[in-house]
Amino acid sequence: MEGGWEDRQVYTLLAVPGEAGVFLAGTSDGLWRSEDAGRTWAAIPDLPMPAVLPSGWFWPGRQVYSLVSTSEGVLYLGGAGARPWRSSDEGRTWQPLAPLPAGTAILALAITAEGRLLAGSDGAGLFRSEDGGQSWHRVETIPATYVAGLWADPNVELFSWRHIEPTREEWHWQHADEVVAGAAHHGLDLIVRLDQHPAWAASAPLTVNAPPADLEDYARFVAQVARRYRGRVRGYIIWNEPNLALEWGGRPPDPVGYTELLCRAYRAVKEADPAALVVSAGLASTNHNDAQAMDDRLYLEAMLRAGAGACFDVLGAHPYGFAYPPDTRARPTMVSTWPGSRTCASGW
Repeated sequence: MEGGWEDRQVYTLLAVPGEAGVFLAGTSDGLWRSEDAGRTWAAIPDLPMPAVLPSGWFWPGRQVYSLVSTSEGVLYLGGAGARPWRSSDEGRTWQPLAPLPAGTAILALAITAEGRLLAGSDGAGLFRSEDGGQSWHRVETIPATYVAGLWADPNVELFSWRHIEPTREEWHWQHADEVVAGAAHHGLDLIVRLDQHPAWAASAPLTVNAPPADLEDYARFVAQVARRYRGRVRGYIIWNEPNLALEWGGRPPDPVGYTELLCRAYRAVKEADPAALVVSAGLASTNHNDAQAMDDRLYLEAMLRAGAGACFDVLGAHPYGFAYPPDTRARPTMVSTWPGSRTCASGW
C-alpha cells in the first residue's frame, strides 16, 4: 500500500456499505480513505479532536480507534476526543455528537440489533445512547474500567454444505429452516457461515475442510442458500480460516485461491439477495509461515493484492486472546473493533 503506512498504526478498518472497494482506516495519524480496495489512501481532513481531554490526560489528539456502520450506511467514529462523530455521506464529511460524560477517549463503538449505540471509554466504563449519540448514559453494571473492544454480537451459525447437499442436487433444508425460523421468532440477526465440503465436491477426506474441485459447485450452493433465505439472513461468512492447511484440503494455504472462491461466492450472494452482507473468512491468528499455516496478516495482504477488497462487505476476524486473560488491561495500540464496524468477529 502507498502512503507511508510503516509510520502509522492502524486500529480499525471499515468497508463502506454499498460502495464497492471503498474503505476507511482509523489510524494513529487520523482517518484515511481508499477508493481502490486499499491500494492507495488519502487522508480525510483533520477532525478537531482535542489534544488534551477534559480529564486532563494528554493524548496526541489524532487517533481514530473505532469505526462502525448501521445497516442504512450511517457511519460513526470514535477516537482520542470524548466526542463520537457521525457521517451520512460514506465518510467524506463528519458531524460531532455529544461527548461522553466522563470526558475520556472513545476506544470502541458498536451498534446493537436494536439500534443502540455503545461506546467503550478509556478508564470510565461503557456508555449507551438511545438517540444516535445525542445523549449518553453509563452502563452501571460494567465497571469503570478500560473498554477497548465491543461486540454487538449477531448470531453466527454454520450451514454445513455436506449436510445441506450431501449428494449433488439433493437438498436437505430442515436444520437450516429451523435455525432461520428460530432467529426470526426471537428477533435475532443471523449470520451464516458456509463451508465444509461434501464428499462428492472434493477428493480431500471429510476430516479436513477443502475447497471444491470446481468452484462453481460452491457458488451454486451459496446461491441456493441466499435465494432460499432472501431477506432473512443478515450476512454470509465465506469459508473458515483458509490460512490453515487443515481448512484448505490439507494443502498449503493459498490466499489467491481463496480470493477466487470468495469472489465467486460474493457474486452468487449479491445476485440472489443484494441486501445480504458478505463476510470474508475469519483468519486464524498465527505467527507461522509454513505448509501448515500462513500468518494471518501476510495472508490478508496477499488477499487484498489479489483483489479480495472488492469481494466482501465485512472483513471477518477471529480475535483470540491466546495466553491473555479476558480482563487484561488493553493498551490503545491493541484496540480493534469487530461486528457493526464492518470488521466482524466471526468465530471463537
